[in-house]
Amino acid sequence: MMGEVFTGMLASRSCLLSEVGRSIQDETTLPHREKRFSRELDRRGWWQEPLAQCVLARGVRQVGQEDPIAVDLSDLSKPYARKMEYLDTVRDGSKKTITRGYWLYEAWHIDRSGQPLPLQLFPYSTKDPQFISENQEWLNGLWPLMEALAGRGILVLDRGTDRWKLMKELLKKPQQWIIRQLGERHLVGPGNVRKRVIQWAREALEQKNEPQAMPVRLPGSPTPLWLVVAPPLPGDDEGKPFMLLCRVSWKGKIAPRALGVYGRRWRCEDAIRATKQGLGLEKFLVRSMRRIVRIVLIALLVMRFIAERVAHEAAWTRRLIDCDERFSKPIKVYLSSTLGAIRRCVSPRRKLVWVPP
Repeated sequence: MMGEVFTGMLASRSCLLSEVGRSIQDETTLPHREKRFSRELDRRGWWQEPLAQCVLARGVRQVGQEDPIAVDLSDLSKPYARKMEYLDTVRDGSKKTITRGYWLYEAWHIDRSGQPLPLQLFPYSTKDPQFISENQEWLNGLWPLMEALAGRGILVLDRGTDRWKLMKELLKKPQQWIIRQLGERHLVGPGNVRKRVIQWAREALEQKNEPQAMPVRLPGSPTPLWLVVAPPLPGDDEGKPFMLLCRVSWKGKIAPRALGVYGRRWRCEDAIRATKQGLGLEKFLVRSMRRIVRIVLIALLVMRFIAERVAHEAAWTRRLIDCDERFSKPIKVYLSSTLGAIRRCVSPRRKLVWVPP
């Protein structure tokens, strides 16, 4: 079933099961295909966790030592929904309004050419009885991500993630990271002096109004970090200095390198917008949370397939738009390798057991 939904979603460029069903030709009628897909997406024995792990393991093979891994939070807005399970209150990033929907955790690998390649994509709701906290949802994504990266790449996180609980867990792994600061966190700087980030930044920029880096550490932690500060960005109404807290292994030119890596992170915002528009990611009509998570997971697989093909063969983009029949071979190879890896991770009794690659 997953192969059919994958192929149908790729051909129809839609997450609607009715559109997916129309692109699949078999002996059954469209209503029967749609009901079968919906029923299978809710099945308990579905290989959800191994599939997510397989996509992640496949993606991190291409990550270089200095490649940015952009981790962010987006939304799946459903302003007219009423009957969907655990419907939450979210902020629609495109319209800048509060609406109904689901939160969306995302992680993207930005390769050397600037191509965003998806690694993780999963929705969650604060109304779900299994929801613990937003920090826990972030950690549920960051733990397997850092485990798979094994120290490669640089995690790049936006404002709002400079939380002690997240940074405490990040410091436990040999992982490089860059986190943009709001300015209220206290840091211990030169001379063992403790000040807020915004105070360190303003004092540094008063002496020299250009990007610069200073050695700092978190209170109670011996791990050496770097605070990179720069003048406010053009168009910033608040007029705050641009502040990054970094854990990197570079020996020189810390400030320009950190600003360059962080600047590449913004590619992920274009990528998630393209995913929402290209696949109609916010137009799904399945109601249960389990189905929603699995629809998004298959959409992740589709976007990974498209990104890999486009990155290696620019002419393939036109064939994708034209729905060329030459799709069939690369699709079959991709699905067979992915599903084969999943089957090797699942015991004969169909119990979900993940074996790291």
